[in-house]
Amino acid sequence: MKAFFIIILSLISISLFSQNKNTTLKPNSEEEKTDYSGWQFGGNMGMYFANKNTANYYNGARVDNNAYNLDSTLLERVINNPFNQKQIRDALGGYNYKMGEYATGMKYQPAMTFGVFARYQVDETFGIFGQFNYSKIKTSDFFTIYLDKYNNGFTEPYIYTANISGSEERINIDLGFSLMMKTDKKIYPYFEVAANLSEVTAKESNIKIETLEYSIMSPYNQMYNIKEGGLGIGGLVSAGYHIEFNSNFLFDIGPTLYISKIHLGDYPKYAMNGMLQLRIIFV
Repeated sequence: MKAFFIIILSLISISLFSQNKNTTLKPNSEEEKTDYSGWQFGGNMGMYFANKNTANYYNGARVDNNAYNLDSTLLERVINNPFNQKQIRDALGGYNYKMGEYATGMKYQPAMTFGVFARYQVDETFGIFGQFNYSKIKTSDFFTIYLDKYNNGFTEPYIYTANISGSEERINIDLGFSLMMKTDKKIYPYFEVAANLSEVTAKESNIKIETLEYSIMSPYNQMYNIKEGGLGIGGLVSAGYHIEFNSNFLFDIGPTLYISKIHLGDYPKYAMNGMLQLRIIFV
């Protein structure tokens, strides 16, 4: 993440230096104007900040509707499995145990995002663009197990804390228009509005108890290769700075705010997701 901000600051500094140098060398002459109308292609990179609302999908508290035992959650099914019980009991010092509390405040970690970009620049201020961005997002937290371990006369069971984690892949496809607040400088603001189509696929959901690791993904879905996730719709607004680096390269730097419905689990509401991105555009 630090490297991303260093790249952004370096590009801005180089562009400002180049702009000031040109002004110093030609104080009384008009700068040559470059026509950027037509097709522009490039790549995106940046940081994606996912809303936490769907992160609890990975906490194991869901019931697998395709399982034989509908009274057990995904997490209970794993830790109460007779084969796993012996392994877990041995790892926990030989104590009997039972399920404690689920992780209820899971959050996503910021993730790198990469993609491709195309824009048809109608004139120097208006353009129509499309982009495709990919992110792999991770989340982690802790759940508890109650051990039949009592010390110093306490009647409450010993609470053991174990790690739980999940990961998913997200693809954002955007189609919209951009407005350039064109000035006589090489750095000037831009604004974008677009429709968004998002696709999410849950990839992993794991727990770790001491050195033991178990998947708590639905075994039915894994057996029959059923995807967990789906398509969602929404929109975005974006603003930032457009940099005319030279006649061959342009840069867009700025934040993007998505208002989208992520199709994962039982969370059907629209929520805000963020992205900070750098576009490298070839003209």
